[in-house]
Amino acid sequence: MQKRFVFVDESGDLAFDRCSSRFFTIGAVVTEEPRALERIPKHVRMRRLKKDLLRKSELKFHNSDSMVKKEVLERVAALGDVRVFALSARKARGSPELRASENLTYMQLLGELAYEVIRVERTADALDFIVDLRPLERAISHQFDAWMLSDIVRECAFHRVVPPRLRISRFDSQNSRGLQVADFVAGAIRRRHELGDSTYYDIIAPRIATEKIVTVHR
Repeated sequence: MQKRFVFVDESGDLAFDRCSSRFFTIGAVVTEEPRALERIPKHVRMRRLKKDLLRKSELKFHNSDSMVKKEVLERVAALGDVRVFALSARKARGSPELRASENLTYMQLLGELAYEVIRVERTADALDFIVDLRPLERAISHQFDAWMLSDIVRECAFHRVVPPRLRISRFDSQNSRGLQVADFVAGAIRRRHELGDSTYYDIIAPRIATEKIVTVHR
């Protein structure tokens, strides 16, 4: 069985106030060998041996220095069995009828990215999506997971494609090193769009399978 693991995390926010980001990015890291991916944060911590780094509950892109960011992403790029998928949302003003809640917008974006992963990873017999627990309230996340799974099955049936076995698991990123790696990937991609800085993006560019930019309205 060809089973693949999909670690999904986001960077930025979906708010529209003065302090909010201009872009919101969801990044997915796909691999058949999750242990190699999950070892990256531990190796970076031990190699740096900085007290402040060792005390952190998890590595995060936004509060890591340049050396740590580069090392995490270089280790990702060095793995032969890794594909990166990304969906970045550009925020724009729109009419009232185009407005949607942050939860609904997040669910729609995550669903679109999941479909893209399934489309490209079509040879997989099984896909396990590991998603950050925090963006959605627990009750909403369970409803969305059930909706996404059933919708994917319907879409595959429409195209007469045998759907892969799908599973969605939600973890706090403190307890998932794979999600911590996905956070760095999402952060590097959003930084390119938000600030025009491709320093970190260029490191993982060879591993990007697909990247899309969409527009969401306030």
